Amino acid sequence: VPADANEILTTTGHHLRERSPQRQDFTIGRFAKASMAGRPDFDATLLLNVGEKGFGFTHGNVYSAHVAWSGNSVLSAERLPYTSGVIGGGEVLFGGEISLANGESYTTPWLVGSYGEGLNEVAARFHGYIRRVHRDWLVAHNIAPKPRPVILNTWEAVYFDHDYDTLVRLADKAVESGVERFVVDDGWFGARRDDTAGLGDWQISQDVWPDGDKSLKALADYVHGKGMEFGLWFEPEMVNPDSNLFREHPDWVLKPTANRLPMQGRNQQVVDLTNPDAFAYIYESMNRLVGELGIDYIKWDHNKLVT
Repeated sequence: VPADANEILTTTGHHLRERSPQRQDFTIGRFAKASMAGRPDFDATLLLNVGEKGFGFTHGNVYSAHVAWSGNSVLSAERLPYTSGVIGGGEVLFGGEISLANGESYTTPWLVGSYGEGLNEVAARFHGYIRRVHRDWLVAHNIAPKPRPVILNTWEAVYFDHDYDTLVRLADKAVESGVERFVVDDGWFGARRDDTAGLGDWQISQDVWPDGDKSLKALADYVHGKGMEFGLWFEPEMVNPDSNLFREHPDWVLKPTANRLPMQGRNQQVVDLTNPDAFAYIYESMNRLVGELGIDYIKWDHNKLVT
């Protein structure tokens, strides 16, 4: 980047205060902002921007970088003593995380860059690139493009209080409002009556959704009959200690040592998906439900940080 790109803009934040901007001078040395929580955290930055001092949405030359990756990553800016500057980033790998035998290769995540007169032009170029990539993917897979559907998600309507008749009435209202995809959120499985239990037990709760004419399958069929897609909530990487999965397979939980659990958050621990048996259980449970219910869409949640 040129010498007059002398200011860095990143974002930080926390729950309910995401993407708060922060600026600092781009001086000699290296600036780096990493996300080491297993996914981009609230205090991480999805973009690193450098530009002329005081650049804004419509003014100032701006150069931006983004790591196209949902795991641990870093974005950096470095200025040499001779005024040259460079921005970059990539995946963060721990020692031994990737091991290649002779002749093997590894494809790293993409680093995507943009530039413009102000942040609006930067964003427009990013958006145009993403649209082209998406369009090319559809063509390569012979999929006809279609607009994103209008979605109704049940979470803030009922939270964990699932009831067939209530959700049928909600589906009726959804159709009247032009909704095209109806998503049943958390609370349909195991002992999941609140957020303290049942996570990881990916079997339909007979207490809430008993077999018969008011089953979850019956609701999915009703939604499909109204011309809407049917979606279902999962959080596959996570498990409550108060769950059958945890009680039956404590060795499937990610741990720093064999006898010590990490600090708990949101009443959750993390499933070790590098364990082939744990991975197979999660995959087979989800795959079975996709077939049985005719699921068109999965809401794949990820609330707790991995670390």
